[in-house]
Amino acid sequence: MIPRAPLVAAAITAAIAACSDPTGLDDAVWFAFVTNRDGNDEIYLLDHGGRTVNLTAHPAADGGPVWSPDGSRIAFISTREGNEDIFVTTADGADLTNVTHHPAADTDPEWSPDGSRIAFTSTRDGNEEVYVIDADGDGVMRLTNHRAPDRDPQWAPDGTQIAFTSARRDRAEVFVIDLDGLRLQQISDGAADNDVTPVWSPDGARIAFETDRNGASDIYVMNRDGTGAVNLSRHPAHDTQPVWSPDGSRVAFLSNRDGNWEVYVVNADGTGPTNVSNDSGRDANPVWSVNSLQIAFESRRTGDWDIFLVNGDGSGLTNLTSHPANEATPRWRPSQ
Repeated sequence: MIPRAPLVAAAITAAIAACSDPTGLDDAVWFAFVTNRDGNDEIYLLDHGGRTVNLTAHPAADGGPVWSPDGSRIAFISTREGNEDIFVTTADGADLTNVTHHPAADTDPEWSPDGSRIAFTSTRDGNEEVYVIDADGDGVMRLTNHRAPDRDPQWAPDGTQIAFTSARRDRAEVFVIDLDGLRLQQISDGAADNDVTPVWSPDGARIAFETDRNGASDIYVMNRDGTGAVNLSRHPAHDTQPVWSPDGSRVAFLSNRDGNWEVYVVNADGTGPTNVSNDSGRDANPVWSVNSLQIAFESRRTGDWDIFLVNGDGSGLTNLTSHPANEATPRWRPSQ
């Protein structure tokens, strides 16, 4: 365990304690995000009053923040030891641990639903494979083992399987694997095309993914076993980055159907596609609020990247960061 500098930890704790919490979350921290406002990529926290604090405070590059399910910790990627490793810190910045600690590149951290383990992608065996490790850095296990790259691990909500993308069939497909690594299933079949970035529905019954089986990229949804695949976005433009709302009723995604990249929302049955970001600037990385009512995303409409908030119907657009540096990769803190 590597202690944080006492003054930095104290500053974070004081900032959190001083904040109001109008939405009813137990703590005042609202978002984690990545910014280069200190000259390099750092992970910041944002409270409901618009105040920010630097959580990582290191000259190396830090990024890819992912909250633990209980909102008490953040896993992230850092190059502070010379290569990409996965670190875990408490939300007050008091404790920091390098959980992978390997000279290879370790990326794509994803918490297990119970917060006890982290799935990740690593090149430590010569190509990208999916690994699982205890959240304290013990018990590392290679889950996949193939000469083709395996990446994008996503835990099933019940914690029994991990979905991932693999090119082991000479094209990218979606696979699921049990946690003991023994039962592996290819569940997408795009013929000669590519199926990537699987995302489980909150109830674990379905998986959304991106595919180019129709020429341009589309968002599809299929049952957990791969049956019943349907085109959710249904448009000749490119659609990408599917994200389920926590209540499972809608999917947010990116589309360039209006001539630039915008955030769209569609009902889970494919009806009612709506452009909710609606600007000539480029938008990216949509994420839902825990109550499924709002979407945070990053946008370059102000000249640099800022984090915006919008209601699920496209109303109430707000710039949350308004800073001349770049802010990106917003991540809501889970409700506690």
